[in-house]
Amino acid sequence: MDNTWHRFTYWLEMNWPSAVQAVSAVATVALTAALAWFTRKYIELTAELAASAQRQTMILAQPNLDITSEVRSIGAGAGHRYYEAHVTLHNKGAYPVLVKRVTVGWQVEGPQEFVEHDLLSLRNSVIPAGKAVHDRLRVDEGVRDENSLGPFSDFLATTVRCEDLTALCPCEYRYQPAKGLVYTSLKPEAT
Repeated sequence: MDNTWHRFTYWLEMNWPSAVQAVSAVATVALTAALAWFTRKYIELTAELAASAQRQTMILAQPNLDITSEVRSIGAGAGHRYYEAHVTLHNKGAYPVLVKRVTVGWQVEGPQEFVEHDLLSLRNSVIPAGKAVHDRLRVDEGVRDENSLGPFSDFLATTVRCEDLTALCPCEYRYQPAKGLVYTSLKPEAT
């Protein structure tokens, strides 16, 4: 053993620059690997943090609408009854909502006939937080005679496409009194 140790120390004494270079090469590889691992972990955690912040922002800015609609008879004449749909959109959220499009649809007396109209006065309008907007629309299209019941209020479908003012949370609400309010999240439009 003493002979082996003497050979090693003699070799080290003669080749110490090579030994230092070998040790530093191993240390450089180890440090580079550790740095790459920490960088990868940092990127993963930063991406997770950014996604969490975006989810929280979307939850905070998410449009929160309450929609009501009803059909009212507004009179009769010339063999027809006349009806209006009254639609109210109430912003229950903490931020203003941009209403992109509002449509009102109903079934007429024919088989599988569905009529749909835009409420143009509400298109591209902003509903402030805690406020409501109203509109009405004649819905007597398809009413054939004065004995007709007209569009039945429970099956009047109101569809609202809206988003928050930052366009992070586009969505669609569909309200039908017989079925209730249905919310659908949409993908943001590419600009």
